[in-house]
Amino acid sequence: MMSRFASSQNHFARRSAVALSVVLYLLVGLHWISSDSLPRDGDEEGHVGAAELVMQTALANPLEGVGMAVAGELGHYPPLYPGVIGFHWALMGGGDPGRLAVRSINLAWPLFAACFIWFTLRRSSPTGAAIGSALFLWSPGVVGMSRHFMPEGLLVASVAGVLWGLSWQRRADHAWSPSVLGALIAVALLIKQTSVLYLLGPLLFGLPRDRRALAVLVTAAILIAPWYFPHLGDQAAYGAASVNGDPGVSLWRHVGFYPASLVLGVLGPGFAFMLLPDRKSDPVSPSFERTLAWVAFGSGLLLLGFVPKKYPRLLLPLLPAVFLLIGLHFQSVKQKGVWGCLAVLGVGWTAGLSAGAFTLPRAVEVIDGRCPQRWLRAPVADDWGLERVVEASVRAPPGGVFVEGAPEIPCTLQTTFPWDYHLGPALRRAGQDRPVAESIDSASLSIVWGAPSAPPSEHSVFVPTLGRWFEIRLRAE
Repeated sequence: MMSRFASSQNHFARRSAVALSVVLYLLVGLHWISSDSLPRDGDEEGHVGAAELVMQTALANPLEGVGMAVAGELGHYPPLYPGVIGFHWALMGGGDPGRLAVRSINLAWPLFAACFIWFTLRRSSPTGAAIGSALFLWSPGVVGMSRHFMPEGLLVASVAGVLWGLSWQRRADHAWSPSVLGALIAVALLIKQTSVLYLLGPLLFGLPRDRRALAVLVTAAILIAPWYFPHLGDQAAYGAASVNGDPGVSLWRHVGFYPASLVLGVLGPGFAFMLLPDRKSDPVSPSFERTLAWVAFGSGLLLLGFVPKKYPRLLLPLLPAVFLLIGLHFQSVKQKGVWGCLAVLGVGWTAGLSAGAFTLPRAVEVIDGRCPQRWLRAPVADDWGLERVVEASVRAPPGGVFVEGAPEIPCTLQTTFPWDYHLGPALRRAGQDRPVAESIDSASLSIVWGAPSAPPSEHSVFVPTLGRWFEIRLRAE
């Protein structure tokens, strides 16, 4: 009786810890998103533009929108991520994608990944399942990417799903289990081509050596064929362009970049230390899940190392395997107090980056002379005056918009396009789509950057993060 009561208490404690982690993760994420108005990174804006096409199509013809989401022409990447975002955007009624109702969809992807971590370990290591899934939600890479429209967030969830599927298929005695695993693989491949880097090792290790493996691969091939088959030539060219790195970067920089980026940026030092062996830990026999996680982590890191072009965000799909290992490791660790301190350090590191208390060294953010992309940063309330222009456009007579002296955006603030690039989408998404005027005389709405009138008028707008002024001029009817 006492044993059953203790077991029930442990079960309640595990579920409560995960539930608390989920609630805090959502509250912090929703608060951050509602506080941030900074226009999007250039890569992010590209994915939003693709999602906008799906959104517009879905509003006009939902069936055609589905076709676009699985086999549409939406740029270099497969269409599933912008398809999902586009349909959600359409359900939210269109408008500005920066609205909380639209942007917060990205908070869901880590929750899916955490569920897959839980389901993978809940039978073999219930406590490890709770630890791994709860801490996963607080790694820097996960928290940062959950706030932006980038496919890596959904890719993390899909890779976690494949790892669960490989573990589940070993236990499931169902005729349809290969179809489920094949569908999970197809989802990853339809999110991003680079998913093969994270799936190759786990599939070679974890697929059964019988006809079920063929059924898995055939299912995946059938599902991805509508998009991949017509794009084979384009994908070969894209792949060749993607492997071109900076020839001036030393071999040691290439070798050390991803490990350093993982420890400091994507995973954080507190969680990274949890992977180290504990001298006092109990000996553990290798399980399928433990070996699968090590294979997924090691093979993915190794294959990424061979790709010359390097981005820290490419490490994100390795995190489900890392937190599977952390959950499994917890079961055998004797020094629980040390682990508690490491957990606090891990969460604190993420919180510090999120609040802007410190930034990472450039050496772990970018490998060459490009501007670093910072996905985990403090929220910025400055929208560069775009909302003021949208409000003025409502009052302006019909006609074009002219921009004079628009500034470039410094990469210390954001890696994105010049200011005037963001104006057109902002007006269009607010229902104020206007053509570009060739001169200030032919425009009904003009934006002139430079020194304000003295004293500044009600039409003068100061942009704090750029340290610049612009004036809004409306043509009289």
